[in-house]
Amino acid sequence: MYIQETEAPVEPYNLRGQEKKKNEISSLEDAIEDLNAAARNLRARTDDEIPTAPGVCLDGAFLDDSSGWLTHETIPFGIRLKEFPDVHFSIQTIRNQGDLIESSALEPRIKQAEADANRMGMGHWYRQIKVFRRGDRQIEGWTGYEALVHLPEQEDVSAHHDFKFMGLGHPTDPVKPKLDVQMQTGVADNTIGNSRASITDEEAVALWDKLTSTIRVRPVGGPGTGKAASNDPLPPHAPSVPLGELAVTGRQCPQTGWWQCPDVGAIDGGHRFIREGQVMPKVDIVGKPSLWQRLKGERPMWQTATVWTLLSYEPMPDTADASALPSSAPSKADGEQA
Repeated sequence: MYIQETEAPVEPYNLRGQEKKKNEISSLEDAIEDLNAAARNLRARTDDEIPTAPGVCLDGAFLDDSSGWLTHETIPFGIRLKEFPDVHFSIQTIRNQGDLIESSALEPRIKQAEADANRMGMGHWYRQIKVFRRGDRQIEGWTGYEALVHLPEQEDVSAHHDFKFMGLGHPTDPVKPKLDVQMQTGVADNTIGNSRASITDEEAVALWDKLTSTIRVRPVGGPGTGKAASNDPLPPHAPSVPLGELAVTGRQCPQTGWWQCPDVGAIDGGHRFIREGQVMPKVDIVGKPSLWQRLKGERPMWQTATVWTLLSYEPMPDTADASALPSSAPSKADGEQA
């Protein structure tokens, strides 16, 4: 049995001064359509079956994405070890949407957290952080940044290890999504720092290296099969719609090119490369972080429906190097912070 759940805004938003809740689903109709789309594309799958079609494998089931309806794909999972009950190891993959969100990279977030700590008078605590390793690292096909640290005790939070790796992946390759790997010690009741770490610094680093060295891309399909057809770019042809064309979230994209949304706080200034036939996506919005989120280098994010405007027919380069983008391609909004 599979149970789906989602949420939609319910009036009134304000109860005793509470702020309006930011929802990924902008209306009840959107919520119902999202659930129905998932139900239509869900089918049973045997344990040893590796589907040839694009999609997402679940326990005993498969979400088929042959039609391209699954525009946002985020898969998180966590691992608990019987030998070390306070250690939590997690992996999250997020499929890129034609470009890379450079502001999500780990290195600038760490530097920003250090600057924020000094500015807010927490420099003494920050300088007590023990750094085991910090720098570039390659995991399977992901080039990213790694930081292995031991955080000192703070108020009601016990000292604990906090290890992270972030690889941005490839802008258009569905099997090279953004990869976020983390490991923390001192976890109890799903709260980091709620207990004392059960392993030493050396054991923590050895465990991290052992686990991360096993990460790999699982083969898909049978021998000789390549990428699924729906993931391949459509052949080029003369533009079928004029620049300035509008398309709302949920509609099929009428023209391959660079699109922009008007929403304030949108990732990368609301610019995105979308291929003809794909479903017009929701937009990722970055909110104002809390004090603790700023110290951790994190930012609150949510998604919402929007209206996209066609800006350019320029093609998307098949490269992860942002500097290779054509000069006429849209760039990040000025003033965006990590």
